[in-house]
Amino acid sequence: MTQHLPKFEKALDCISDTTVILAHSGCFDFGYMIDIMKKHPNTYTDISVQPSGNIKELIKEIGSERVLFGRDYPFVTQALSILSVLRATDDEQERINIFSKNAKTLLGI
Repeated sequence: MTQHLPKFEKALDCISDTTVILAHSGCFDFGYMIDIMKKHPNTYTDISVQPSGNIKELIKEIGSERVLFGRDYPFVTQALSILSVLRATDDEQERINIFSKNAKTLLGI
């Protein structure tokens, strides 16, 4: 299954003042998701179904400030998603951002 990211990108070009969360870090179009996020600073993504190597690359390319924790329950266990983030992050601030701070910022809490 594909997410048709080019269609989302067309919409993002029109709504640059709106925050958008794109799910699963692009799933199988991970590299394209990074390109979209570089061009559109109003985008966030979650890391559900992504292995730690992809999460690490996302943090390197985009930063941890627009990455959200996700687990895609019931298809992926919470333990696997937590472990992927722990393996991908280099410091505590990246973990705090992904596990809570970014979501709180988006929700205004």
